[in-house]
Amino acid sequence: MQPAPQWYFESFRLDLDGGCLWRDTEMIPLRPKTFAVLVYLVDHAGQLVSKQDLLDAVWPQISVGDSVLKACLHEIRQALGDTAKSQQFIRTVHRRGYRFIAPVSTANVGEVAQAPPSPAGHGTGILVDREMVLDQLHACWKRSRQGERQIVFITGEAGIGKTAVIEALMMAPPAAAALVLGQCVEQHGLGEAYGPVLEMLGKLCRDADGERITSVLRQHAPTWLVQMPWLLDDSDREMLQRELLGATRERMLRELPEALEVISHDTPLIMILEDLHWSDYATLDLIAVLARRRASMRLLLIATYRPVEVILQNHPLREVKQDLVLRQQGIEVALELLDEKAVKAYLAARFPGSYLPEALTRLIYRRTNGNPLFLVHLTESLITQGFLVNRGGTWGLEGSLEAVEMALPETLRQMIEQQLRRLEPEALRVLETASVVGVAFTAASVAAAMAWDVETVEEWCEQLVHQQHILQPEAVRTWPDGTVSARYEFCHGLFQYVAYQRIGVARRMRLHQRIGERVEAAYGARVAEIAAELAMHYRRGQEPSRAVRYLRLAAENASRRYANREAVDFLSHALQLVDQLAEAEYATPYTAILEQRGMVYRMMGQMQAAAEDFTALAAYAHRHAHTEAAIDALFYRAGVLSWLDRDQCLATVAEAVALSETLQDETVRIYSRSWAGYWHLLWRGWQDADAQACADAVATARQAGDRALLGPHIGRYAYFRSLQSAYPEACEAAEEGIHLAREAGDASEFLLCHFFLAWSLLHWGQWGEMQRVLRDGLTMAEHNGHHRWAM
Repeated sequence: MQPAPQWYFESFRLDLDGGCLWRDTEMIPLRPKTFAVLVYLVDHAGQLVSKQDLLDAVWPQISVGDSVLKACLHEIRQALGDTAKSQQFIRTVHRRGYRFIAPVSTANVGEVAQAPPSPAGHGTGILVDREMVLDQLHACWKRSRQGERQIVFITGEAGIGKTAVIEALMMAPPAAAALVLGQCVEQHGLGEAYGPVLEMLGKLCRDADGERITSVLRQHAPTWLVQMPWLLDDSDREMLQRELLGATRERMLRELPEALEVISHDTPLIMILEDLHWSDYATLDLIAVLARRRASMRLLLIATYRPVEVILQNHPLREVKQDLVLRQQGIEVALELLDEKAVKAYLAARFPGSYLPEALTRLIYRRTNGNPLFLVHLTESLITQGFLVNRGGTWGLEGSLEAVEMALPETLRQMIEQQLRRLEPEALRVLETASVVGVAFTAASVAAAMAWDVETVEEWCEQLVHQQHILQPEAVRTWPDGTVSARYEFCHGLFQYVAYQRIGVARRMRLHQRIGERVEAAYGARVAEIAAELAMHYRRGQEPSRAVRYLRLAAENASRRYANREAVDFLSHALQLVDQLAEAEYATPYTAILEQRGMVYRMMGQMQAAAEDFTALAAYAHRHAHTEAAIDALFYRAGVLSWLDRDQCLATVAEAVALSETLQDETVRIYSRSWAGYWHLLWRGWQDADAQACADAVATARQAGDRALLGPHIGRYAYFRSLQSAYPEACEAAEEGIHLAREAGDASEFLLCHFFLAWSLLHWGQWGEMQRVLRDGLTMAEHNGHHRWAM
């Protein structure tokens, strides 16, 4: 009699004749029915086995409940060291049954034969019909290594395979290179300025060559190094801040390309920016500058985006890309949908040596329209649903084509919905909660939102990585409070989008609130670093007060990066949210935002917009009897109107002085008369009373020890004294003003005091010293891009 075969999987052996399960040399006892369930599952390895199939096979003609079968499965999992969460051997297919997923081999009369394996992997690593694209990218890389920078835009619809192409390039780079990835994050028009670029620079600085790269940034791009404070100690940070007084957007855009030229001289660079349709304006500006520079640079920059998203958002990326391509400073690689031949090639690679009906290939092609992501997951769905079955090493169709067609989803979104519905309830809850965090998330954030322990969330995430292929692991993240957590990312943004859309409005709001609170607590004093992220969570969590706070912080971050358009966007959104605040909370943030946005507009040179904000600020403050605030706003308005309309400037100054006379505070009246005196001097000429008003303000500020107010008044005092021919005193006052401006970080006052000092030296006859002062001021102005001052 022929002995029954013995089955092997990992370190286990299933002895059918002896009715035993062995782990190496150790026998593991199982009850007879439990052993029978295991035998049936192993005999049908790779196939979906329904609960009813198991009940019919193991308990024929006997009616038993599901609890009996569950008890057997629990015993099997204990014996194998498997769990319902890890599922290394037996996968639960929600509401459908079970599948034995470990590779199985058989031994019979000394002969070992490999059992029919399931297709290797998940099919996501198979790339078809992209050979020309990869050849094009390799050619770009070759040119970039020769010093001819390459800017490449890979475009196509969601699921077209942009990331798959990049991963194929990254798997085997043609030569040693520093390769870094930056991810643009969807924040509904509120992307962090230079966020993905700083992410890439941070990675470079943490790599093996990080010390050299940090040194290069210190020498060639200090405006960028100061944006990464974790690379600096306190003394370096203070020194850089002094050196960078008056830095501008133009300086940042000039410095990084210069630094990359130096870095890439020794190590060629591949920089990848994904999902550029969610990019901030500043990152696009940098790409344009990199493309237009003529100096040699061994850089390949690849950016991916979805054209439809760009059109729907009216994103400036469209114009930037078109301009660069037109000028032959960049190229576009547009990925097309797969044709039927390519779909057939994918299926042949996915199921090697198997025969699938041509009609099935045509059906899959028609349903997916050649979208690679849809193709991969639809194929997996056919396996999961039991339509594609492995028999004797060959995969074939089980059931009619009509049944297959009825079961196939119509769209990629339906496909993903179908895949999510097959998850266990706990896994689906984890995935939905993760989608609230974003495309990338930490297990700690998800655990806080769900009120679960972090270890449990990580276990479910690992299952979604290894069995469902919905997530992929990322580097472990450490928060400032010491929390260490695994980090994951959705394999495709569509999974995150579909999972997020499944969540009800009330639950979604609650999750955003909890995530925001947990991350806010974790960052503590460093919370400004994630201001844009927190603003997003609190906006969606319907907490306008907190959202406004973090939108203002995000605007401050943008301003420190000289990304004024982003700062204006943050503040404009904050103004919209202020209307949702209770009346008692309204005044302080409303006036603060108007002042902050007006200052940003002033830095941008948008004087009319700045004047409108300062006008609104003065009117609100005056209506609510905040007289000192109204006076400040009027003088801000006068300053910007001096560039637009002399008469309106003087009228605004007169209004501010008249308002100050209604106050009992003599100090406010003194300062107001001093500001007015300066504008009178410029537009109406000399008046002794104006000079005296400025001198009074300087004396008052000194007596009060108010260095913040002494700075601007003493600079203007220097000008008055110069016009009075008191040149030594004028020079001394101007030099003090320069020192105070540097201390306050006020570039405008710093340069103005340089002008007053040079003016005084000119008329004093100290021309050599005057030339030195002018050279210093001009050097700073030109280095920072202050073109008006340079002129």
